[in-house]
Amino acid sequence: MTDLGELTDALRCSRAWLATAGCHPSASLRHALQGLLGVCACDRALGEESASAQLSDLVDAGLAKLGHEAEAGSFNPYAHDPKLLLVCLSVFEREGHNAPAIRTFADSIAGALASLPQIPARQAGVAAVLDELGYPGISAAALPVPDEPDFDALLRGGPEAVRAACSSVAAATHFGARRIDVVRFEALRRALPIVLLQSLRSYDLDTAAMLVRTSRYLRMRSSGRIQEGIAFLVDQQKPDGRFGFFAVETSALLRSQELAGFDEVLTLYLPVTSTCAWALAEVLSDQCVLFARPRRRAASESQVPSYIS
Repeated sequence: MTDLGELTDALRCSRAWLATAGCHPSASLRHALQGLLGVCACDRALGEESASAQLSDLVDAGLAKLGHEAEAGSFNPYAHDPKLLLVCLSVFEREGHNAPAIRTFADSIAGALASLPQIPARQAGVAAVLDELGYPGISAAALPVPDEPDFDALLRGGPEAVRAACSSVAAATHFGARRIDVVRFEALRRALPIVLLQSLRSYDLDTAAMLVRTSRYLRMRSSGRIQEGIAFLVDQQKPDGRFGFFAVETSALLRSQELAGFDEVLTLYLPVTSTCAWALAEVLSDQCVLFARPRRRAASESQVPSYIS
């Protein structure tokens, strides 16, 4: 069983590595935001009173890269994961900075979703983040009841079925910010320890980390198999702080003619390290690591989203 000291050391080490990678001159906006997500989760889990130097550095790097793209007219929010953009927007604003390009995007999609009689299932996660950001109208919008796969479908459906089920849990719980009825996702609760070990055997660290987070969102008791999965994730951390041992994959990708200019640090290790650090932060923390619940905006406030007017 991984003790709290090991988790704390792992998060501090990965936080430093993520900041260095995300702030590198060759890092893109997407890379900076991926690093910021991981460092934000680490900061929250470590419970430090003020923002870490790593978080401040990544906020500055992300805003600089965003501003450069916005000025050049090349910023395309639809080329990014909208949930990543929205979570990073909350971090920017929590740290006292404006990100108008992302805020405009958030206003737009919030208005579109709030106008629908029912939010599409594929947008449930985006709606959950918008609700946590305080957008009025989103929580009142009709959310679909997700189709919950049965036990056999989860065992035989492969990573896509497992990840889809995990995404449904993240949306329903607002990434751990809210509790749900214990009878929901019963099949996933039973299957999770098994599919977690399956993902680790295939060295699918992304899916394994997602399953660890899901076990926390469902407030599952840590069984022996889940503890083994957590310990395995911790063991995949290199001394410099990144996660994963991808020598074979990296060698193949570097030889590939399809990925010219492939950068193993930014393209491979950065997203994997961010998601693994996020998962371990959820294990260490007793609160939601993504959101410090904001004050809900009133319609009379000057900063009300544009779609309200």
